[in-house]
Amino acid sequence: MRFAPALFLFSAVICSADTITDTFGQAQSSSTCQYSSSAPYSQCDVIGNESLYDIQSASVSVNGNSGLTTITLDSNLGGVTTAPHGTLTLGSFTDSGLTLTPGAVFFYASSNNTAVSNFVNPSVIDFANPQVNIDLYLTYAIPLVSTGNLVAGNLYQITDPSSIETASQALGSPSGVYYRSNLPVTFTAGTLVATGNGVSVSTLGGGNAEYQISMSFTAPSSTPFTSSAVGLLWSSADCGNDFVQGNIGTGVPEPSSFVLLLSGATMVALSAFARQWAGKARK
Repeated sequence: MRFAPALFLFSAVICSADTITDTFGQAQSSSTCQYSSSAPYSQCDVIGNESLYDIQSASVSVNGNSGLTTITLDSNLGGVTTAPHGTLTLGSFTDSGLTLTPGAVFFYASSNNTAVSNFVNPSVIDFANPQVNIDLYLTYAIPLVSTGNLVAGNLYQITDPSSIETASQALGSPSGVYYRSNLPVTFTAGTLVATGNGVSVSTLGGGNAEYQISMSFTAPSSTPFTSSAVGLLWSSADCGNDFVQGNIGTGVPEPSSFVLLLSGATMVALSAFARQWAGKARK
């Protein structure tokens, strides 16, 4: 008796996810976080109201089959229209007499991570002293709030580095305000490369975060999204109250490559299966 090997069709969704965790907390003005040259703000990085600005993490999830990329931001910033908290829609808000806007999410090639970090001293996390022109390395961005021709949640390629604004440029250098002067926080122009699904806000976020901000888009087939890792930089508001920055892995097998790999493995397994049953049938 001969047995025909059964053929099974496999389908798989290939995903990759990674997270940058902001391990810092507390406001710099707290009694345990007073600045000194020998003990900089290594653990206390929030400028202003910690319950409003503290960031917990930034996550990127990539679907290898469709290329759909989902960005998730966990923070205490929840789309306020007046401080400290309001409705779950992002927008400009007022704090300490200043009108602020949630910062844009910037992307860059992970190989430029050291340059984008822009730390004169790695333990000093204030982005106050320019070391390099960070704007040259930030090549894509997503606005969290629609302004001008920029639509919230869409992915834009930044072709003109001068369109990126640092905290001091966005605020106009108001007196009596402390901010991370050289931290890129927003941008004014870019070329649309991917229409997103908008920006949504929900409660609760990860860790101790009060809110979770989410957006998704289909990543373009260009650097840095085609590399194994992409750099991300986000400030909770345009005075740089808190920020998260680092590399996130995005490497997943291309769908065509994975299909070939799966097909090859399946054929080898089926061939061995067929030989085994053929041998039994001859006995």
